Amino acid sequence: MIRALLVYPDIPSRDELLRWLTQEPELSVVGDCVYVDDAMDKIEFQRPDVVFVGTEVADFTGLRSLSWAGLSKPPQVVVISDCERYALEAFAINAIDYLLTPIEQVRFKAAVHRVRRSVEAEQRLDRRLDLDTLVDYLRGYVGKPQQPDRQDDRVPINFGGRFRFLNMKNIRYIQADADYVDIHMVTGEVLHSTSRISEMSTKLPADRFLRIRRSTIVNVEHVREARAHKENYEIVMDDDATFRPGTTYKSKVRAALVKGLAAGDGGRASMLEPSN
Repeated sequence: MIRALLVYPDIPSRDELLRWLTQEPELSVVGDCVYVDDAMDKIEFQRPDVVFVGTEVADFTGLRSLSWAGLSKPPQVVVISDCERYALEAFAINAIDYLLTPIEQVRFKAAVHRVRRSVEAEQRLDRRLDLDTLVDYLRGYVGKPQQPDRQDDRVPINFGGRFRFLNMKNIRYIQADADYVDIHMVTGEVLHSTSRISEMSTKLPADRFLRIRRSTIVNVEHVREARAHKENYEIVMDDDATFRPGTTYKSKVRAALVKGLAAGDGGRASMLEPSN
């Protein structure tokens, strides 16, 4: 099922478009809105496969800001307009189709068909890439003696029924997002995984990743410093993100800092400096 979001300000036309969208057996409408800010929030949390957006939306070109920062897989975009002058903006956001109003339903269905073909092609590519990655991953073990002390640096992460192998050193920190998690990478990308924070906590090696709150796990390698802060500590990451351990995790965090959890931690354990 293809997840669709409608961003359109014209109420009569929006009602008609919503009706057409809901009548398409291949589509599941995850929401509709009028403003770009609302669209950005819904895209981030609903993760639609396609966004139908009207150029009458205020700050239409603001959609470029989604380009698509923080999204591991940007949605397809279908632009709807009453003229052709927004073609360049549509091109800038890699629109898959450009519909001129008034729209005939036949033309609308053609756009949906184009979206479906594109989404299916991406899904086949994703499966192929995952399979190639898995084959390469397993092939690396064939014929090699087992090394119990060898520390593998990749971990399989669930992304809605498919798995990606992420290099652990490229994971900066992980935060819970309702029943799922957002994985913040050193590249600045944020990957939305369908795993729970408890699953991630057990999957990642305890000598490299430290759970400092019920909702937060940090990669010790990317902790720049830790400062004493009244009755607690302030953890500062190498991207300037800061966290304070939860009450039930304070003793665990202190023990980790004192021991210097990660090998070659660069003196992080000694950075318990009083904060001003």
